[in-house]
Amino acid sequence: MNVFVFSVVSLPNRFVFVKPFFSFSLAIVVARFVWGLSSKVNISIASYAVIGAFLLGGIGFIAGFFGPIIFRPDANLGPLLGIFFTGPIGFVLGLIAGAIYGIFKKKSTKE
Repeated sequence: MNVFVFSVVSLPNRFVFVKPFFSFSLAIVVARFVWGLSSKVNISIASYAVIGAFLLGGIGFIAGFFGPIIFRPDANLGPLLGIFFTGPIGFVLGLIAGAIYGIFKKKSTKE
């Protein structure tokens, strides 16, 4: 329940009850700020981008994680390929591809 502020600023033990209240209040303020910003985002393009990112990122992660296990079982660092390279690269490429697809789909529905 501690917020970053409480890792920098310490309170005396008699004010311990303030930490959860402050943490909850700060979480509400941040949530309202984020929800206010997200209401301005075009839902269709963002949803296509997120779906593409998770789809290609998942495929890249699975291929990079299990591929070295299947094809090179003696390589003990093989699964790290999926964790650090193919998964994140697939996520970013899927995000870009999904956004482009969403933009073109939105243009085609307007015509």
